[in-house]
Amino acid sequence: MSRIIDSRAWYVLLALMWVCVTVLPARADFENRDARIINFEWSYQVIPQNIPYNIAAMQDAPFGGLVTDLVKNLPNDLNKSDILSWNAWGPQLVNPADYAQSVNALSTMSWGKYDGVYLRMNVTPGGLDMFDDHSVAMANSQWLSSVTRQANLHGILFDPEFYSQESKVFHYASWERISPHGG
Repeated sequence: MSRIIDSRAWYVLLALMWVCVTVLPARADFENRDARIINFEWSYQVIPQNIPYNIAAMQDAPFGGLVTDLVKNLPNDLNKSDILSWNAWGPQLVNPADYAQSVNALSTMSWGKYDGVYLRMNVTPGGLDMFDDHSVAMANSQWLSSVTRQANLHGILFDPEFYSQESKVFHYASWERISPHGG
């Protein structure tokens, strides 16, 4: 019986040593990181033309950054046709002049404590499936990337969520061509 207890104690000791050598240092490293929460919401305050008026209040919240969107020049109705993320991934080429106010607002913005500011781009409604010509969507993506650099933002949040039946990217039954080989 004492031999069984001794072997169990040995395994417990080995497990504790493993925890001390691997888990605890990893946990300490995680806790020492400067973790950030990025505000990813849609509200009137995070459109670029309104951010300068709301930035002080926004920075009182416990976020280290935000996701914003480009909207067409004001005045507009702020419906989906006016918001770039709902239109960039599709067959329609974006006209950069339509978004000049947003680009200018982002380019001149002082972000204060925010060190993670991203532009949003949805695949919904898109209207493209995996086998369609994506050259226009790619051109829109390249333009959005250039805006990100111009405004000194941190990147693009590419949102592949399936928001509606209009999106065909991940709705395989709606694809006209199921096989990439034309079958």
